[in-house]
Amino acid sequence: MEKKHLPSDLASNDFFKESDSVQVKYELIRAKATTKKSVVEVCQECNFSRRTFYEVKKRFDDEGLVGLVDKLPGPRSRHKVDSEMEKAIIRIKREHMNDSMFKVPQVFKALEEEYAEKCLPVNISPKTVERVLIDHGLHTPRSKKNSRVRKMDRE
Repeated sequence: MEKKHLPSDLASNDFFKESDSVQVKYELIRAKATTKKSVVEVCQECNFSRRTFYEVKKRFDDEGLVGLVDKLPGPRSRHKVDSEMEKAIIRIKREHMNDSMFKVPQVFKALEEEYAEKCLPVNISPKTVERVLIDHGLHTPRSKKNSRVRKMDRE
């Protein structure tokens, strides 16, 4: 069985683990740096695209070995909540900190009313408002287990 992603000198090496993506990427960069082969040749030999090689090389140059660790896909921050909206959510909640009945739905409604006055749409959900409040320590979500217990207690 032919091993993929391996330079020929590593195919028989017991230390090399094909399943270790960091090691595979490092060996890709090392193969280019230690041989006179072109990027195309190294990429063909290791079964990588040139684009992947340059992305891996840039991350290695910028971050070192840590840059070779696979990153999770998806956004790293909230992309629907700009800083102005986030500040408004926090301000609204803080204005009503003493009101125990002023929960996430009330914050969301107040945000909608405030933005309606400015003729701006609120393109977020109440769940997003809740996440902002949780991130700033202004809300503690109730666990689903506790909510079921409370429901049973009421009956």
